[in-house]
Amino acid sequence: MEISAAGRLEVRITAADVGKRVSVRRWNEAGATDGRFTDTVGVLTSWDDGVVVITQKDGAVVRIPESALVAGKVVPAAPARRRGPAASYAELARIPARGWQPVESERLGEWELRAAAGFTRRANSVLPLGDPGMPLDDALDAVQRWYGDRGLPPYVQTATGAEGTQELLCAELEKRGWTREVSAELWVGSLAPVADRADAGDVVLSREADEAWLARYQRKGVSEVALRVLGSGPSVWFATVPGVSGEPAAIGRLVVDGRWAGFAAVEVDPALRRQGPGDHCDGGAGTPGARRGRVGRVAPGGDRQRRRTGPVRAAGLRDAPHVPPLPGAARRGGAGPLMHSPSPERAAELHRRFAAEARAERPDVAALCLLIGAVADASLDDAAADAAQMELDRLAGELPYRPGSPVAWAEALRELLGERYGFHGTPGDYRRLESSLLHEVLRRRRGLPILLSVVWTEVARRAGAPVYGVALPGHFVVGLGPQEAQVLADPFDGGRVLTGTDAELLVVGATGSPLDPSYLTPAAPLDVVVRILNNIRAWAAARPERSDVALWAVRLSLLLPSRPARLRHELAQVLLRRGEFVAAATELEAYAEVVSAVDEEAAERLRSEARAARALLN
Repeated sequence: MEISAAGRLEVRITAADVGKRVSVRRWNEAGATDGRFTDTVGVLTSWDDGVVVITQKDGAVVRIPESALVAGKVVPAAPARRRGPAASYAELARIPARGWQPVESERLGEWELRAAAGFTRRANSVLPLGDPGMPLDDALDAVQRWYGDRGLPPYVQTATGAEGTQELLCAELEKRGWTREVSAELWVGSLAPVADRADAGDVVLSREADEAWLARYQRKGVSEVALRVLGSGPSVWFATVPGVSGEPAAIGRLVVDGRWAGFAAVEVDPALRRQGPGDHCDGGAGTPGARRGRVGRVAPGGDRQRRRTGPVRAAGLRDAPHVPPLPGAARRGGAGPLMHSPSPERAAELHRRFAAEARAERPDVAALCLLIGAVADASLDDAAADAAQMELDRLAGELPYRPGSPVAWAEALRELLGERYGFHGTPGDYRRLESSLLHEVLRRRRGLPILLSVVWTEVARRAGAPVYGVALPGHFVVGLGPQEAQVLADPFDGGRVLTGTDAELLVVGATGSPLDPSYLTPAAPLDVVVRILNNIRAWAAARPERSDVALWAVRLSLLLPSRPARLRHELAQVLLRRGEFVAAATELEAYAEVVSAVDEEAAERLRSEARAARALLN
């Protein structure tokens, strides 16, 4: 329908333009002719029964009687500001989703249903990024049933105000009685101003939320579910602006995801608001080139009250931030790494940190592997270890957002890590110590099966995949999905997806026995670390000249919460080979005391070995 009238009436839009951005002029009052006009710009979301409906940039819906139209035309979307980082809405929507993950999720076509026992709307809402695979009414019925089964109200997260957003979906939801309940703003800008303040010491970053941070965030609660959601994401950091009183003046949560750094959970001491402490906790709001769009959540029914919760802003960079080079980056093509041991003081500190991490409630495999690397290679200082963690973060940011089934995850990992970046193994890697050191595997993109599997699992875990290591006899692989629908991938072979026959052949080749289903269970984090240290000790045992490696490997093994007592005997033998006779005798005597409780004859043999070790001093 096109309306064209004499005088000033010129409407060049029709019902066929639904979904396009339009500019419409209307009389302030129906039938008025005294020149009082109102202009409305937004997305034409419907034109039915003589009423034109336009959704504005801020999400507000304007209804205009057809009889009140004066002029109208389709207008192009506002151009993106050149100085801001470029991204589509779909990309931006997935970044916060990866950085604020639910406890439970389920796919409905291209919609994702998310739940986290009611902690925050974002983690308990539908993220609709495409077609649900069924008519909208059926999809909404499925949404209400899914959330009803969990005792939660159904929410749908929608976005308006930018190119490629969801004004049409918002209009359809509104027709069905869903109302806007809360809205927030998504800001995009340069991260440099925040980084400058962090470098100046104004912002303290930590991998864990301490009691002071949680106290400032207490309005959200600190349940176990809350801690899981807060700790989810590719690379999570908790930011604190120290206050004069000792309590945080402001806090925020930062999630690094590839080239993006997303800020949320920003809280400022009420007494200090609008006085500056929060200015550098807002992800770059107000910086040149910043762009923003409105993200809202709608729910069925309700009082139509629109409540502002304050801006939630995500900051990003066009280019990746400076990352310190991984140790050994200048040694490519050489015969091997030029490693040297850290100082005794540094080694003692690393051992303490290793023991503490190994006894944590949820040990971090990547952190433990990097501590092993730091004990082996003094060039792996804390900055270089952070760079290695950031490399894992960067790789996770390049994976597609939740590709779907375990098979789809496995293929996405193979394409990214195996094909694009060339991570794989060769028989020669078994002869190299660096094949067991995570920072060297990230640098060379080569390593033993278990270290390549650590890269696979750490990258996939950061992206939200259902991933775990699988310790097959003689060969470590990666598992994805539940046991009943498990998919295995072999990172040593570039991430090739294994059939049942492939897995059977791997086990038969290593043991001569058929595949036992018990071999396919997920490996616990510390089991992975034990196996890595076992590999290092085996490598050193075949090279008597590398007793230094054997020594630190067995000492780290002894720091694990559960370890065989015979490691004390192995430590004594290494000390003997190094000529440290008194230390060897002391270890043998201590081990004899342990053994005497069950085998006095064996304990006496150990005491004899201790006397022989002391005799070598003469």
